Amino acid sequence: MATKNESRQVFETLCRALDNNDWKYDRDDEELVATLGFRGEDLPMELTLRVDEEHMLIMILSKLPFEIPEDKRIDISLAVSAANWGMVNGSFDYSIAKGALIYRVANSYRDSLIGVDAIDYMIGIVLGAVENYNDKLFMISKGLLSIEKFIEEEQQ
Repeated sequence: MATKNESRQVFETLCRALDNNDWKYDRDDEELVATLGFRGEDLPMELTLRVDEEHMLIMILSKLPFEIPEDKRIDISLAVSAANWGMVNGSFDYSIAKGALIYRVANSYRDSLIGVDAIDYMIGIVLGAVENYNDKLFMISKGLLSIEKFIEEEQQ
């Protein structure tokens, strides 16, 4: 487990990365969490940046802003599996029971110096993946895109 001071320093680096980009965000210094929103080409994106002191991790999460209806949950599980297959860093977490999708990227700060560039990189991964997939996953959930077509496009 990291010391509170180590975790606080990582959180300050995280907030400095957000400040350097002139992004407006909410921060909780006690919980070591920052939240902010973006407007993508189609759907809004919300990011939660968390320093997990116990596991010595920086995590960036983006919950997709829609719930998967029960009749589309198997299709979405197949889509998430296909999407995750090609990802080098980060992945979608999917609760089939709740119909909730979250994109997550994590990086350990154990015995490491984390800089602003590392945080920028992580944010870029999340924003890129969510922007690339949120509309497709939404369309599958609404029956506007078949799982077969999605998988075919993923394999190209």
